[in-house]
Amino acid sequence: MIERFVAALETLRVESPPRGAGQDWDRRRPDWADAVRLQMDCMQQELDVHQRLSLRKLLDALEADRPDWGAVSAAARTASSLLGLIP
Repeated sequence: MIERFVAALETLRVESPPRGAGQDWDRRRPDWADAVRLQMDCMQQELDVHQRLSLRKLLDALEADRPDWGAVSAAARTASSLLGLIP
């Protein structure tokens, strides 16, 4: 798994940006989206249909004009679970 991707998921699994961190999260959003894209395109990682769809949903949520951080968080938790990153 790409380290940057795992770090992004760990951050995004929280319910919403910590108080006062909204602008920082907006600034970091393109990097997180890029990490998701790289994970989806990684040739060494075989993703099943459900894993790929969960990553696509997370990517779509991150790339929204005005992201709903609750939806981003839910998508990150789902992806983490399907990828076996959360017990």
